[in-house]
Amino acid sequence: MDTKVNQIVFKQYLDTSKDYSILNMGTPEISGTHWVCVSNKDKLYFDPLGLPKPRVVPHKYKQYGIRVQDHRFGHCGDYVVFFLYCLQHRKLGEFNQMFKHLPKLI
Repeated sequence: MDTKVNQIVFKQYLDTSKDYSILNMGTPEISGTHWVCVSNKDKLYFDPLGLPKPRVVPHKYKQYGIRVQDHRFGHCGDYVVFFLYCLQHRKLGEFNQMFKHLPKLI
């Protein structure tokens, strides 16, 4: 594959025609990329760091209230994919169980 990174554009755009979306919310302030996800089907937003919803996510979407990632470490994309897998397969109980030792968001 001969794709150069500077030719890839990461958009902060939510396509509401899809059931699920993974968004790149990276900015220079957080030193790179940061992945979050949205379930348009369930009107649900998930950020592994527990950050507030960005403007591109509709106000009526509920934030999933579990922070699973420490800001000092990466892997937000892994958490996002795992969350969507659990959501699609009705296994959010298992997801919650794995991270129950972490503080819940308000």
